This record gives sequence, structure tokens and C-alpha cells, in this order.
Amino acid sequence: MRVFCPEHKRGFFAPRQSPVRCENRSHVLGELNFAGDADAQFDLQWQYCCNCEHFCPISPEQDSLQRCPVCTRRSSLLYVCDRCFTISFESNTPVETKNFSLTAEALPEPFCPGCLQANSGEVREHVCEELGASFTTALNSCPICGERLDIGPSFPSLVAQYLRRTKRASKFNVTFDYDTGLFVEVDDGEFVIVTNGVESNQAIVLPRLSHFSSPRDFYEIYQDYYHHHSQLRAGEVMINEPALAERSGDGWKFAAAGLLEVVDDRPKSKGREKIRLSEVETPAEPKPVPAVKAAQQHSSGTTCSQCGSLVEERYAFCWHCGQAMKPAGETTEKRAEGPAGPRRFIIDVDESSTERPASGDVPSSIFSSELPNEGLRRKEGGRRTHRGRIH
Repeated sequence: MRVFCPEHKRGFFAPRQSPVRCENRSHVLGELNFAGDADAQFDLQWQYCCNCEHFCPISPEQDSLQRCPVCTRRSSLLYVCDRCFTISFESNTPVETKNFSLTAEALPEPFCPGCLQANSGEVREHVCEELGASFTTALNSCPICGERLDIGPSFPSLVAQYLRRTKRASKFNVTFDYDTGLFVEVDDGEFVIVTNGVESNQAIVLPRLSHFSSPRDFYEIYQDYYHHHSQLRAGEVMINEPALAERSGDGWKFAAAGLLEVVDDRPKSKGREKIRLSEVETPAEPKPVPAVKAAQQHSSGTTCSQCGSLVEERYAFCWHCGQAMKPAGETTEKRAEGPAGPRRFIIDVDESSTERPASGDVPSSIFSSELPNEGLRRKEGGRRTHRGRIH
């Protein structure tokens, strides 16, 4: 398989075995679950570009999910495998000939490039605000924000939440055409039509605005299609009963008015915003560098006597020519004498605890959590908690 090392900025061929090692054999990039035997412990650590066909550790800043670090194509569709947890992505400018691809519904074809298996259940779309991206997956819960994915949207609901949990293929931006008396599809429409399926003639009509800046937003656009409950003011739009429409020709005919209200802006759950910057000491025994760690900058090094390249002190051999950099018998345990290890971002979704985890208890991936297939659960000392972390 093809692998790209983001630290050395080099692509190379590697065997399909875990752990995955860099072209410099002393540099371990991380573990990849090739068997696809999902268990309580999982790591969202690897991404795969269907176009340049490279596996790459996910960047700690998450920017590699927006654009491939190898071929620089911008990602358009993302799929998270529920077996090996590899994130595969397509782009708007795909190549024609390749071994793996994502369909228009963001499903892997012929199967996941990581574990070589198909998904094991119903695939759902999810817009993850904490990840800053949308993806499809058969997981029952989002491994990043913890939101349940196996529960469909219902009313009453905030407009933003309902649309976020609705499949892309079921949503159409529309505007009201006064000449035909129909809602017609346009990219910048003021409404969103949500259908129950291709063959269904029934649809609901929702405001595209999820937030009113003033009562004027309601009266200028939505008063003919919705009534309001309670006083209008600036805030988030809550739909108590949706407006209804029916399919008619090339559009939708308005059928019944809905009921909405404006509620105060709701801050995000504090339990999911506990972002802490913690210092983690480097262990005395050298360990492979996991994907959770940002690449540490080394300003000092030793000149190779064979090829003249500058080699960082942490390497025992020159990875350009293979020349030994240390006398025989000298260990590399000096790497543990440096300053404290890199900083890690930790998100704790357990609202009942604000304790900082011990350094030996930190998972080794950028996105990690412990969850069985039915949700985010873990037993700790005889009690259940809901916990997830982003490093």
C-alpha cells in the first residue's frame, strides 16, 4: 500500500501490516486495524485518499481532512468505516481509474480500503460541528461530538438541528415563485423542502434561516407560510409544527401553514467544550510517535559522515544513506531527557467530571474514544460514564 509521512513529507510503499512504519524504519506512524475487528477501543487515526491512493495519519489540526496532503485535492465526500475507523474521502475532481471510490451517497466501492470490508449496518449522514466536516458512517454515535446517530429528527426541533440530521438527498433549497404559485428549486432559496423519499408526494417546508436577527426576518419572508408562537425577537428558530407542501409538476404546492417560535441562543453543551491544554511528560522508555502528537521540531542534529546530511539526534541511522550515527552499543534513551512532550488537546464529554487524565491513560490517536457498537460507554470502577477525547 502507499503511505505518506506528514513529518518527513515523503510518500513510499509499505506492507499491509500494523504498526505502519515510515520509510525511516525507526519512525512508527501508528496502528491500523486491517482486520476490521471493531471492539470497545478504537482510533480515528488514518485517512485514505481515493484519488492518489495514499494512507496518511490525520493531522492534529484536522486540516488534512479538508484537502489531501499528498495530491492537494479538496475533499467533497467523507466516509468513516465502522470496522477499522479509516476515513476515506473523494474530491470534486476525481481521477477515472482507481481501486477504491465513494459513490454519490458517500459509500465505499467496492469496500473500505482499510479493512477491505463493507459497512455492517445502516449508513447515516452526520454534520459534526466539532470536526468541522460532514461524513457518512454506520456507527450509532459520532466518535467526535458524541451525538446519537441512530435516532431520526422529529418536531419540535431547532431548524439547525433538524436539517443537520436530515439526509442530503432528501433536502432541496427552494424559493416561492409567485408566477406559478409553487416552491421551485434554486441554490440560494429562502426555504428548504424535506421529502420522505423519491416516490413521496408529501413534503415539509422549513425556513432556511436557522437564526432571526430581528422580527423583520419573519415578516419579510416567512409570515405567509408560518404562524409564530410567543413574542418574536432575535434568536434561534424552533419549529413546533412544520409547514406542508405537495409535489406538483416541477415544484411543490403550498398545503398548510406551520408554527414556529424564537428561542434564546443556546450555547453548546459545556461537557463537549471542555478543551484543555495539558502537558504530558515524555516517557522514559522511547515509544512510537502516535498520530495525536503534533510533529515536534528539532533544531539540533549531527552531520552524517557518509553523505553530509543533517540528521536529527533522535535517529540512530541516517535515513538518507543508512550510515550509523552512534557508536555500537550506545542506546537512544537520551531522547527521554528532553523537555516535556508535545501539547495535547483533550475534549472530555463526561459532564460529571473535570479531572485531568493521567499521562499513561491518554489514547494514542488524534480522535479516540472507547465505545461499544451501541454507543459511547465505558465501565470505570463499577460505574458507567460517557467519555470521548480529541487529542
